[in-house]
Amino acid sequence: MLKKISLVDYLYLLKNLKGILHVFKPIGSDEAKKLIGFVKKRFRYRVLGFTEGFRERIPADLSRGLPSGNLRALGFPSEDVYRIIEGIADYTGVSVRDVEAIALSSAYLTPLIVPEAGFSRDCIDPFIIRIITTSRKIDESSLKLHLRIAGYSMIDSYLNTTRVAILFMENAVTGGKNVAGEFVNERTTIVEGDVKRYWRIMEDSGKPIIVYADIPTGIARRIVEAGKTFETDLRGKWVKTIMGLTTMIIVNL
Repeated sequence: MLKKISLVDYLYLLKNLKGILHVFKPIGSDEAKKLIGFVKKRFRYRVLGFTEGFRERIPADLSRGLPSGNLRALGFPSEDVYRIIEGIADYTGVSVRDVEAIALSSAYLTPLIVPEAGFSRDCIDPFIIRIITTSRKIDESSLKLHLRIAGYSMIDSYLNTTRVAILFMENAVTGGKNVAGEFVNERTTIVEGDVKRYWRIMEDSGKPIIVYADIPTGIARRIVEAGKTFETDLRGKWVKTIMGLTTMIIVNL
């Protein structure tokens, strides 16, 4: 489990964090060294975070060196969030570490940065709303630009997507499949309107470059598919911070 952090630390990171490193499957030493070296050098004046999933899925010799420099360990300022993450993982069948990653991205309003070798759609498929693909080689300046765009996307949609998600979660127990289905459709509509931001790189085919995902979409799909209600208590005020729309950028170094 992630460590609980102080409110002061959380507010500092919320203001300054520019991205969060994560992998959905183990990566080798070369890939991990490339990514860590790249972000330390190219974002040396920016604060970046990493997930426990990232720490656990890279080689041990590199993992022992974290946190380091501008790479910070992250957490939540309330234990309520950890409890619901475990409930979401159990309900959706997605690993706790991957639910944590999406939750951290929402709570800190910053994108996940995932190396191509560490991305797996299968690991988080219930949460995925849209994947943008490209055949282009993304250079450093384009990567930084689209990382900023991904951050703006999350900030611009945060109030609306979070409020709608909270309302859905409050009604999901009694509303069942109909409410859940309507929520998924609404989320999809929001994302389809947002993808225009990526007109510079978006193509009909190619490798994943931008992924839209969120936790309440995964819960809603599970309700639709299984007809099983989600009964985890959502009354903790900090729990609401993890209900926003998340973006992740897939990097190929």
